[in-house]
Amino acid sequence: FSQRAKIDECIDAVFASPLMADNILARQSGAVTVNIVGGAKLSMHEVQKILDQVRFRFAQGTPMSVSAAINEDYQDRLS
Repeated sequence: FSQRAKIDECIDAVFASPLMADNILARQSGAVTVNIVGGAKLSMHEVQKILDQVRFRFAQGTPMSVSAAINEDYQDRLS
């Protein structure tokens, strides 16, 4: 996978949830928690790109709590 494809796959999986259908929950949410897990090669650039996509789908100014972690078993995977 290319870096862009990994990010797109991760975002698509998050927003495929029935809870996120039509972005209704995203627009009505008072806050959002984002937890990103990736392999040893997870970069801050990837984290930032994911956060940019999440911010785009939530109302402007929605508070975000963010965490990112490395899991060696993930290799090139993101979740």
